[in-house]
Amino acid sequence: MAILRRFTLLCALVHMCVTTEYVLNNKPFPKNEGFTFGTATAAYQIEGGWNEDGKGESMWDRFTHLFPEKIMDKSNGDIACDTYHKYKEDIEILKDLGVTHHRFSISWPRILPNGLVNHINQKGIDFYKNFIKLLKENNIEPVVTLSHWDIPEILQEQGGFQNYNFPDWFSNYSRICFENFGDDVKYWITFNEPTIQCTGYGQNFYIPFVAPFAPGYNLTTVGGEYVCMHNLIRSHAAAYHLYQKEFKARQNGKLTIANAACRCYPASDSREDIEAADRCMQFSLGWVLHPIYYGDYPEVMKERIDYRSKIQGYPESRLPKFTLAERQLIRKTSDYVAINAYYTTYAKSTPEKEINDISPYSDAKLTVTFAEGLGNTDGMGDLLLWAHNEYGKPDIFITENGLGLETASLEDDDRLTFLKYSLSHFRDAMDAGVNLLGYTVWSLMDNFEWFIGYNTKYGIYQVDFNSPNRTRVARKSAEWYKQFIQTPCVHLNCTL
Repeated sequence: MAILRRFTLLCALVHMCVTTEYVLNNKPFPKNEGFTFGTATAAYQIEGGWNEDGKGESMWDRFTHLFPEKIMDKSNGDIACDTYHKYKEDIEILKDLGVTHHRFSISWPRILPNGLVNHINQKGIDFYKNFIKLLKENNIEPVVTLSHWDIPEILQEQGGFQNYNFPDWFSNYSRICFENFGDDVKYWITFNEPTIQCTGYGQNFYIPFVAPFAPGYNLTTVGGEYVCMHNLIRSHAAAYHLYQKEFKARQNGKLTIANAACRCYPASDSREDIEAADRCMQFSLGWVLHPIYYGDYPEVMKERIDYRSKIQGYPESRLPKFTLAERQLIRKTSDYVAINAYYTTYAKSTPEKEINDISPYSDAKLTVTFAEGLGNTDGMGDLLLWAHNEYGKPDIFITENGLGLETASLEDDDRLTFLKYSLSHFRDAMDAGVNLLGYTVWSLMDNFEWFIGYNTKYGIYQVDFNSPNRTRVARKSAEWYKQFIQTPCVHLNCTL
């Protein structure tokens, strides 16, 4: 789930319209050459069973129960799609679609109710073992996210990502997952969308306000979002090295982190806006990937935040510094780049903000606007090329791509068109040299979309949340995706 894709809904949902300026790519995607097509879900958004069979309380359980007014429709994930009880039906849907992988997340508090390894919930372990086993029996590769936002509440009460000990907690949890599920998992993702996860402790320059993400803290004046990311990256690296040391030789899996990413273009051809577009990329995708590939934050981030902190009277930068040992530990801790792609943005340079304006928004010294309609697909291919060039031509995996609609209609032509154009731009990037491993639709089905609740539908399958059975029905986009997987080309006249 990439929250970035939802912010246009705070104003208005732009109706998709086909443009004539872009011609769809007429080359098919590779078939039977290792390329994989799939769908994605996340534990808190679909599972339900929030307190069943020994599961502990998650941060989002507590947040939605205490502050229902912070969710647009005052809903929560207590039942959601009820996948905890209906997972066999969901895997039948995946089998019918013909997907070759499915991305899902493990609920940390479902297997470790108090967050720590001294209390392992075997019923939670068994649930995911059964889920993975059934996927494999149907020739569907599991792509597993260890933490998709729903950390145990008991750890959040100890500060969560503000606690310097978080890497130890996460590493110990990861070991339990590798031990129990690793023999059947080829692709691991440590965290989902850390730049959005960390807005729960402050802000993001894409979001110049305190958005209602759990745990709902506004720690921007003490660098809360930067501290969150710092400890999250340390946690990722701890899990990565644990896997390399104890599991890689036998299990031979690959690990990475999933990034919320937009391709930022300059709002004009001015030098200032061109530089702002570069800062936009470095303050977003670079914030996560630069440390993981090169051992430290992008230079422009360090320079800008150091400068703003100094003139604001802080004795040290609000951006924490990695020690030499930490830089060596976090460097080269990604086996592939995972990207959640939904939007194209335009960056405009802004004048230096007043001293009392303390935020990533003023640190980045820019504003962003989101493209409208199919314009949001225009930067998809360039986004992959940017990562390709910036990080040494890594393997790339599209781990989320989709469109949210306010209507529950089965006739979702706008979503179908969005997927088609996105795929075409991704195929363009492959033509330009990007090694793309796979593509993933968000989402398999309608679900709880965080602070938006159930108002916005991302599923290629409709879910009837008014029915106790949570009935799933295929939308037009699902039927199209099923046919596309069989003949993976978006153009009517494909060249073989």
